[in-house]
Amino acid sequence: MPKPLAPGPVALPLVGALPQIGLGMLAPGLAEQPHRRLAALSQTYGDVMTVNFGREPWLVLSSPEAVHEAFVTKGGDFAGRPQVASMSLSAGSGRAGFGRQLPDAGLRELRRAAYSTLFSDEAVAAKQSELEAEAHLLSDHLLATSGTGEPLRPSLRRCVGNMVLRFAFSSRVPYASEEGAAAPPAPIAELLRLTEAIWDSLAATPTTVLDLLGVPSDNAAREPLRRLVGQRDAVLRQVIADRRAQRRGSASVAAASPASDMLDVLLASDLPEADVLYALVDLFVAGVSTVSTTLEWLLLLTASQPLVQERARSDALCAGSGYVGALTKEVLRAKPPLLLPRTATVETSLRGFRVPRGCVVYANNWALAHSEERGAERSRDSRGEPRRDEVVARCPPVPSPPLSLPLPLPLPLQRATGDPAAALSRPGRARRMSPTRLR
Repeated sequence: MPKPLAPGPVALPLVGALPQIGLGMLAPGLAEQPHRRLAALSQTYGDVMTVNFGREPWLVLSSPEAVHEAFVTKGGDFAGRPQVASMSLSAGSGRAGFGRQLPDAGLRELRRAAYSTLFSDEAVAAKQSELEAEAHLLSDHLLATSGTGEPLRPSLRRCVGNMVLRFAFSSRVPYASEEGAAAPPAPIAELLRLTEAIWDSLAATPTTVLDLLGVPSDNAAREPLRRLVGQRDAVLRQVIADRRAQRRGSASVAAASPASDMLDVLLASDLPEADVLYALVDLFVAGVSTVSTTLEWLLLLTASQPLVQERARSDALCAGSGYVGALTKEVLRAKPPLLLPRTATVETSLRGFRVPRGCVVYANNWALAHSEERGAERSRDSRGEPRRDEVVARCPPVPSPPLSLPLPLPLPLQRATGDPAAALSRPGRARRMSPTRLR
């Protein structure tokens, strides 16, 4: 007897279950936020349920057991990456880079080059001093602009963007407060601007609506995003071509010296041009906004807890107990910047339910991390003491953002009421988070 499909709420034509789930995204004060609504629905339909996001049925997982079976025990069955139109437009239709729709030989070769060279212990250690230097420059900039009313978010994003630029191109864009700093190459500054503009477009609610309605990437409504992506790709191709010419002009030096940044490694690995381009795209799209969002939440959640701040500073200066690492993990647990869904690459099953090939599978992190039952279970160790990573015991009283929703849903929600940027920009919060106190 064939296994049944997972149950779920009633799906309406075209819009699916969005009227039940998406209202909280459009009117946060009038309806339950989507991630909470999904968690509530799982109490009725179970930890594996089918929810139609627009026209497409998604499998939503709400328990650690279901997530472990899908992504660990049967990880090979769920190794695909879904491609909504907006992300497909931004990331080369999932045919190159790290975001391929299906794992293939090209992805294995790209990962081999990345993990054996780019992300090896030696490479990470070599870049550590540069990243620390960038963090010091952020601190100097915040102190220089303290009391001027300059918002914190752009400075954080500039810091993370510069870290990515250092890692990818051995370059950076200085802050306005840096006197005498050398101006960056024009393409580098333009790339940082375009990266921010593309993320804003991807995160806009109209983009989500177009994705959920199935509007194709070549539709006229996609023209603004398509134009930005074309400009970004042209800038990246120019940067790649300039580096190739530089390497040809000093071939003996390049052969004798180790690769200095990500672009050098990609070019030295003889990867296809498309993989070089979209591996860099993946780094900027996935790296800048996710890391800066996590930093914003780290600052926001500790803003009213001076003892936590002091302990973290002391631990960082003394390289001691791992308190900073525990704090970071707790923030990532409570406020994950983005959880990517998966796609079933074969006909399979999960928790006794049939999963068709091509079905999108998404883990609702909020249900996993904020369940009252599991929260009480995880917050104490065998002696009844708080666990080491239970650093932020209670979040400050600000709206909890649905940052753990699936693509494309999580992107516009970063602009909603619960956005850390909105909370950081509140006058009272900004005073409690002055650069002097956070240094």
